[in-house]
Amino acid sequence: MIRRPAGFVAALLGAVLASGEARAQPSDIEAFADAKASFLASNWQEAVDKFAPLVEGGARTLTDPVILQEARKYYGACLVLVGRAGDATAVFETLLETDPDAQLSESAFPQQVLEVFRGVRGEMEAELRRQREIIRLAEEQGRLREEARIRQEIVSKAVLFERSVNIRPIWQGLLPFGIAQFQNDQNGKGVLFLVSETLMLGTNIASFWLSQPLPNADAIGVNRTLAEVLFYTNITSLAVFGVLLAVGGWDGISNLETESVVTRRLTPEEVRDAIDQGERESGDR
Repeated sequence: MIRRPAGFVAALLGAVLASGEARAQPSDIEAFADAKASFLASNWQEAVDKFAPLVEGGARTLTDPVILQEARKYYGACLVLVGRAGDATAVFETLLETDPDAQLSESAFPQQVLEVFRGVRGEMEAELRRQREIIRLAEEQGRLREEARIRQEIVSKAVLFERSVNIRPIWQGLLPFGIAQFQNDQNGKGVLFLVSETLMLGTNIASFWLSQPLPNADAIGVNRTLAEVLFYTNITSLAVFGVLLAVGGWDGISNLETESVVTRRLTPEEVRDAIDQGERESGDR
């Protein structure tokens, strides 16, 4: 008789039921447990007869991949124990082809079964290495596809903003004709200085041009009075223009924000580039 740890069947069935990957039907669990009970009772041939339809294909083949792999282990062991080592070899080959890292527990199976299994494993070692590499590459490709999917989902849903600080030099506060005020978002003052300074400058230029003596002009009477008016108008407009420049410059500098924060929403392409840059920086660290 082969000694088995107490509660082994219950522990196995509990693990299968708790597995997140296995979704066994009740009929699969019951059929496996019934065949396993014959194995535990050392009724090898009876166990062979019960495991065969569960493993070899047909209407009663187990549908759960985890339970099916366990059934192959016990079916192969039963075949060895009834003297059908050749048939057991084929079962163990299928077991290893499905899972190159499959193992038989030394505490659950007799030595003669373990020897047959090790022999099959040794003969298939090169093939098993190839299968492991195929599985590794498939898992790596799956991981990359999932990362690409997650990255695309993040890019499609992410709303990122870029904040930048603009530095404005002090001389911008001295700009005439209300330009400094417009830059300071003081549009009312900007219009006032623009109109006033333009009017004073225009008056100064016009009075200067009109005050120039015309050829053969009589410098007495009305012409002399007009010349004086134009002269004082020219001087006054120039003085007022200078005052407006000074007041506008003082106001512009007083209200000038030397630093301004600009916020801009990033495009999906820029979001993707930002994510890639962050991943590269994390990899470098």
